[in-house]
Parts: sequence; C-alpha cells; structure tokens
Amino acid sequence: MQPICVCSIAPGNPVGVRQHIECFAGPRSSTGSGENFERHAVQSKRSHVAGAAAAFPLGEKCRFDELIPTSDVVASPPAARLKPGSEYTVRIVRVAKTPVEGEESYRLLVDQIPAPSEMNGTNVRFVVRHSIPVFFSEPQVVPPRLSWEAHLADGRLIITARNDGERRVRLSGLTVRSSSGTTRSFGKGLSGYVLGKSTARWTANSGSKGFRPGSAITIFARDENGPLESSALVQAQ
Repeated sequence: MQPICVCSIAPGNPVGVRQHIECFAGPRSSTGSGENFERHAVQSKRSHVAGAAAAFPLGEKCRFDELIPTSDVVASPPAARLKPGSEYTVRIVRVAKTPVEGEESYRLLVDQIPAPSEMNGTNVRFVVRHSIPVFFSEPQVVPPRLSWEAHLADGRLIITARNDGERRVRLSGLTVRSSSGTTRSFGKGLSGYVLGKSTARWTANSGSKGFRPGSAITIFARDENGPLESSALVQAQ
C-alpha cells in the first residue's frame, strides 16, 4: 500500500507549525490500515484564502532556493479555496513503484493566497508560504551516526556534520567552544537537518578569533532525543 501522510492547513498565521511530517513505508501505523497519518494546522483567522500545495525533493544536492519537480510524491488536492475558519487537508502520497530504501526527504510547500476580493488599494495582503519537511522511511531505517569536522577558511570558522546513518537528524542550538573558552553560537533555534548519507555545514559570521589550526573544540547541540556533545580538531584550509 502507498505510504500516505495527511496535514491540515487553516488560514492564518503559522502558530505552532509542525517541525516536520514523517511517514513510514511499512506496516507501522496508527490506523491499522498500513497508512500513517499526520496533521498540521495553523491558527485560523476570519479571511478567505486559496491554498496550493506541492512536494519537492529535499537533499544535499538540492538548494533551498531551488525547486526540482518530482513525480514520486504528490500532494492531493493540489489547490483549494478556504472559507473563514475552515481547514485545508492535504494528503501527501508516495506514488513511486520502487520501495523506500532507508529514508527519502521531501519538502511540502503550501501557499496561502488572499482572495482577489481582498486585493484592493486600501488593504495590504501577503502570500504566506509554509515549507514543511516530509520524510518517508522504511521501518528498519539505520539511525543517524554523526561525525564532526572544523576548519578555517578566509578567516571564518566552518563546522561540518556528516551523517553516515540513513535517518536524518534535526539539530538546534548549535554552539562550539575552543580550548581557551571562546564560544561561537549558530543560533538558539533550529540549526538545520543533517539528512542520511549527507553532510551539512555552518559558517561562523563573527570570524575565527580564538580558534587556531590544530586546536581542539567542543561542539554542543540538541537533537530530537536531547543534548549532544562532540569534539573535533580545527583544520586549516
């Protein structure tokens, strides 16, 4: 049976937006029918909007500003008109005939478009785009295995995380500390995903002062299971 996820979109601001949507390609199910359902909703407001949804691959070779069409996953229905207080329910279906190997990564883009009747000279209306990661996994997917590297380039410190597992890892609050106590923070919120069999890089915008080639650093972050701590040697490039 085709893996299916379901998310619901209500017109309004993205309050409590879901971090990601996960589908399992095997018998694991909350419905007993071989399908896995997830729901996503945002706060509803008194406005008419049109909703449009589409799925695109998300991978190490896909830039976030680049949308590559795919025929493996579809969003249904692709568009709908929403009345005030209503929800837009989208089914994300993997239609590819080949089985999922490890984990496949996509992003669901949902555009909320104001009704033409509200587009006049006295009102300001915006198109709101939600970008939601979607993952299709086989039941026995290999868990993430992270390793870290650090190097200096053009006076900046660059941190690289490599994931040799198949399952992605979601990192937040990424921070590094040198042996002398100098710290660099890459933000308190979401740092990003390291997809399976992929790498992710972060560059410190505040320079590399306090970090020397050959010195040791400690790396701190959080994933879905709690705090992470690792170490690496700073390399010169």
